Amino acid sequence: SEVSQPPRSYVLDLTDGTARPVTAPGTRASAISPDSQDATFTRSGKLYLLSLGTGQETLVGPVDPDAVVIRWSVDGQYLFLQRNDSQKRTATIQRIDVHNGRREVWREVKTLDPTGSIFGIGRLTPDGKSCGFSFQRDLATLYVVKGLR
Repeated sequence: SEVSQPPRSYVLDLTDGTARPVTAPGTRASAISPDSQDATFTRSGKLYLLSLGTGQETLVGPVDPDAVVIRWSVDGQYLFLQRNDSQKRTATIQRIDVHNGRREVWREVKTLDPTGSIFGIGRLTPDGKSCGFSFQRDLATLYVVKGLR
């Protein structure tokens, strides 16, 4: 990040070590496409592709504000996003077509006992056929004491 500026994303040239900004201050790119031409970012509840060569932004479509991009499909046609639902104690992975914005629920993951379960970010294999998750259970004991003086 630059002095007195919010974080942003850069492309680093490995041959000469120079870095050039590719996003506006305060915007962080993630998930580089398989062909290394695009990255993803979200802003105001919308998912965008960012051309790393030209800086052009292309709207993919609306997303939940707390959705996180997990990865691209190997062929570069889809993005997989995860959204954790703290009420239902589930993690939902959506698959979004980057060309037309069409999305579908790909998987919904839940624990056998959802009590106190909090999901981390899932991981997908490159072919999108398998996924893995971590979760933790936060349980506490509440004591009620009456009559103390």
